[in-house]
Amino acid sequence: MNAVHERIELQVTLKPLDLFWLHLSRSSGAGIGFYIRRLLASAVFLFLAFLTDQFSPFGSQSRIILPYLFSGLSVFSLLLWPYLAAAADVRRLAGASGVARYVFSEGGADVIGSDFQTHHDWQEIRRAKQTASLILLFDAKGIVIALPKRCILEERQAFALRELLTRKVARR
Repeated sequence: MNAVHERIELQVTLKPLDLFWLHLSRSSGAGIGFYIRRLLASAVFLFLAFLTDQFSPFGSQSRIILPYLFSGLSVFSLLLWPYLAAAADVRRLAGASGVARYVFSEGGADVIGSDFQTHHDWQEIRRAKQTASLILLFDAKGIVIALPKRCILEERQAFALRELLTRKVARR
């Protein structure tokens, strides 16, 4: 069978850190600017709270509490929120265990997990994107397949997958 027309089966272990940088860079569709605006708004609130103690039920102790609150909110919004979003995407894309088998063929892409199975026709896939560590396939709503490049173990599989995606997705 021709390498271009064979089924490509990959065992995939998707981890939240695989998608973390993707979420960090494009949070809420606004990129890093989203975080900068959030931090600036928090800084203005903190500045106003220092000027007047009316924003805090703790009175003058707000000067002690608010920097810790601000730091905690900053860490949450910059690091924890994108990580939680990435973990939710891993559960959605690869099931609760994060382990799935991806099968790419002329008929489409199948994702087979321990507790689910989905099929995506090539007509559904709107675009493919390659990052330094991932191959992402998108439909009209968002990411439907996230394939870490570390899961492609053979050069033959990488070539066959590249050819298949070029033929089926690149024209759109």
